[in-house]
Amino acid sequence: MRLRPKLISLVLPLVILPVLGLGWICYQWLADAAYAASTREMITAAAQLRLGLQATVQTAIANVELLSHSTLVQQYALTENERQRYTLLQPALLNLFANYQTVYPDYYEILFLLPNGYEDTRATLGDAPNATEEEGDTPYFQRLASHQDKVDVAFLLSPDTSEMVMRVAKPVWLSELDATLTSGPARLRGYLIITCRLETLRQQITSIKNASQLGVMLTDTQGSALLASADSPHGQEPVPEDLLARLRQSNAATPESAVVLNYRGEPTLLLLDTAADKLYLLISRPERDLAAIRRQLGGTVIGIALVSGLFAALLLLIALHYLLVRPIQQLRAAAGAIGDQNFAATPALSSPDELGDLARSLREMALNLERFHQQLTTLAYHDNLTGLPNRLMFKQYLERSLAHLARRPDHLLAVLFIDLDGFKQVNDTLGHEAGDQLLREVSQRLNQTIRPQDMAARLGGDEFAIELNDLSHTHHADQIAHRILSALAQTFSIEAHTVTISASIGVAIAPTDGTDAENLIHYADLAMYQAKQRGKNQYRYFNDLLNPKSDRQSTQHSLSPSARLHWPIISSANTSTD
Repeated sequence: MRLRPKLISLVLPLVILPVLGLGWICYQWLADAAYAASTREMITAAAQLRLGLQATVQTAIANVELLSHSTLVQQYALTENERQRYTLLQPALLNLFANYQTVYPDYYEILFLLPNGYEDTRATLGDAPNATEEEGDTPYFQRLASHQDKVDVAFLLSPDTSEMVMRVAKPVWLSELDATLTSGPARLRGYLIITCRLETLRQQITSIKNASQLGVMLTDTQGSALLASADSPHGQEPVPEDLLARLRQSNAATPESAVVLNYRGEPTLLLLDTAADKLYLLISRPERDLAAIRRQLGGTVIGIALVSGLFAALLLLIALHYLLVRPIQQLRAAAGAIGDQNFAATPALSSPDELGDLARSLREMALNLERFHQQLTTLAYHDNLTGLPNRLMFKQYLERSLAHLARRPDHLLAVLFIDLDGFKQVNDTLGHEAGDQLLREVSQRLNQTIRPQDMAARLGGDEFAIELNDLSHTHHADQIAHRILSALAQTFSIEAHTVTISASIGVAIAPTDGTDAENLIHYADLAMYQAKQRGKNQYRYFNDLLNPKSDRQSTQHSLSPSARLHWPIISSANTSTD
């Protein structure tokens, strides 16, 4: 029996089994940590939604209280003369309601109901239908009649739009002065009601769904689905009563804890949170998602354990070759040289035994390290944020293109230096993460505007450069510059905001303006600054700076005046305008 099988049969169990045992302990710890992290994520999502809902409810309650105590509302409620009530006071009351709706666009409907349920006054935001003016027989009005002494908050399907809304109602109790200026007993004059769309809450739910792949549903105490994310696979399906009861029982025993139960036909991690009075938030994550995480962790831990064990066993096998000092020294010297990135310094051993096998393994390792080193070198030539070539790679590529251009005197080469106008305002207004996203989308649009033989690069900050090869005339550079300005003039959707920017472009032509790469980049940079000074959102040629009276100087190098934007325009996608 060869020496290696003997050593392997002895060393491998002694090394790999303890390492695998340690790996199993690490796997259990990591799996528990992943489960706890998922639970914390669900608790955080529930807290965010609960706070958002509570803020919406409290704001609506404060507004309906404020409205009910306004002089105009009270005067309107006390006026029994219909001519005076509807001719003089109602227009002013509607205007007051409209002012509130302007400030709070989610309040699409503000009502004043008479004590018998008749819609006396109704102000709507936009074209909102009205299913009925008589609400006296509706279950909702019966609910109001039983809560005449306090503000009522209800979540229900709107009879007008069939969407889930929140209604906040305030009974208006007023007393009037008699002939002796004595205040009589208070009497119910009607109900002031604010109907609020839950679009903000729905967007929160959808955002959490997209960001963390959590299922989110707002239910009542019976489990009826009131609100869910737009792409929820189960839509408005109710939560089974027995499941809801088990969740309430689990929540009572250990608050803010998730439990694995069978939900929608599969084991699911569920968290029930009390969002408001008689409202629940159900946060869910399928067990298969957690199982996928555990499988990934298991594979990683096993791989690390095996690699670690094999490496330790290899070291022991080398140590046991105590009689082969010189070969071991050669192997050690070769390994040290490889560690110093001298990948050619591999051992010259070629024997067909264990030492020869080890020498071949070292040579393969050297080849792999050399390949990895080349990959790292490649990474050094690209921008980490956008994936575009960086300044160093662009310059080297430009130098090779200029050398190729010297052999083709009938062709031209153009360097476009691009600077985004007003990019700093995007960073200051929306934050650096939004600015990074904008830079990535700009880089994508630049790649879409150029030809396959051309090259786009990011030089740093909000500066980009493009090399246009094999041009037969400068008109081709004009076309690309116009195409870039048009592409960047289109709006960007950045973190639920609409952003509109522009760019200033400088153009240098080789060999007309020079044949040195650094100089061409510098000349294009100077031309770009000239474009900024001329009003931004345009492009200028470096040759125009040297020869202001050239024929090309009279050519318009920018977009139409209607498309010029010197500062970024940022608007929220959630903002509605009357």
